[in-house]
Amino acid sequence: THGFSWFGVALAHQYKAYEDGAAFAGVAHTLVQERGYSSSQSTTLVALDQVSVWTQPLSHALEHARSALASSYNAGNLTMSCYACNHIVSDLLVMGEHLERVEQEIERGLEFARRARFNDVQGALHTQARLVRALRLGRIWQSEEPSTERQALEEQACNSAMTPVAFWWWLFKGVARFLYRDFDSAAQCLEKANTLAWSTPAHIHLLELHFFSALNLSASCRQGGDSAATLALMTPHVQKLEGWAALNPQTFKDKALLVGAEVARLQGDAMRAMSLYEEAVTAAANAGFVHVQALAHELAG
Repeated sequence: THGFSWFGVALAHQYKAYEDGAAFAGVAHTLVQERGYSSSQSTTLVALDQVSVWTQPLSHALEHARSALASSYNAGNLTMSCYACNHIVSDLLVMGEHLERVEQEIERGLEFARRARFNDVQGALHTQARLVRALRLGRIWQSEEPSTERQALEEQACNSAMTPVAFWWWLFKGVARFLYRDFDSAAQCLEKANTLAWSTPAHIHLLELHFFSALNLSASCRQGGDSAATLALMTPHVQKLEGWAALNPQTFKDKALLVGAEVARLQGDAMRAMSLYEEAVTAAANAGFVHVQALAHELAG
């Protein structure tokens, strides 16, 4: 069951075989249920959460993550309990859940990870908490002024033995700086995250890496950059988003449309750009991604 479930994740990440990957993880979970392999249930559910985001609604993935937490707790698998806490928060952030609720979920996860003495998952949750604080309270990731807290957190994240912690640190820092219009700094952070993306195979935050990388490139070009060069840099991100949108439109269509609108704007096709902005707003509203809906309105404006 371990082999089937994580082979599914590897298939999705390495070969873009997302449906086959989800099928392998599903087979693993079925075996656990049919054969009574209760000690493996949480592992297969964490893998199923990780890979199912590409083919199923995020609400389904969240159910798998919550079930993983419950089963791992019951089986005494503290490691998987901690990973499940991290996955739950990841799903909620991408879903656009109310930030106060996300913060509450992070605190529950941190309390559990502290008891389990799982320092790396604590680091991951602290990184997610910092993004939430940046969104709720202001530009805490914006200032270049020396800060003991910032330096300690950055050193912990970047030197973590768990490479995904460093990936999330740079990704979330880049997202926050993009949202607060520090596009040059955002580019540096997102480029660092991109070099570490290998460490989070088929993880939902790869969506945000490509989505915000594309938007940040486009935003930088608003300040007088070379449109043709920018479009060339955006192309790999656009292709990723369009491929995911074709596979799972409920989760990815709004992001692909919004980036498509930015492409049309850079190409000088204002009418097509406005049409795509409107489509992105509608797709985000229909899917319940209020944060993407708001961003689409802002960029259209």
